Amino acid sequence: MTPQGGLPDERFTILQMVQDGTITPDEGARLLEAMDRFERTAAPPPPPKPVGPRSVRIKITNKSGNEDIDLVLPFGLVTTGLNLANKVAPGKVPDFTEVRRSVEEGFIGKLINIDNDGNHIEISVEER
Repeated sequence: MTPQGGLPDERFTILQMVQDGTITPDEGARLLEAMDRFERTAAPPPPPKPVGPRSVRIKITNKSGNEDIDLVLPFGLVTTGLNLANKVAPGKVPDFTEVRRSVEEGFIGKLINIDNDGNHIEISVEER
């Protein structure tokens, strides 16, 4: 969190303490230097988990229960699948940005499951 001027809470607190006279400017400088050293030596975040090959399955079933579409696309075409679902059921597909982010982070399983006037749309991510 950054309260003012883009400074992290801890740095802002140290500067506020210097301004209030709680600590001297030299003490504040030493604290800020110590924070810098700690941040430089802190372990980097772990790398993202590897994600195997995946595909996107789109199933559209009509009111009679017959499958109109059972399409498997390469994972890179997830946006195409979401656009198709949005055309069949406008306004019922969740925010593309959030769905795509989940998929890029490695999500496997059903993404979207929509009933629209008797038609059923299901989009899922599968491992190949």
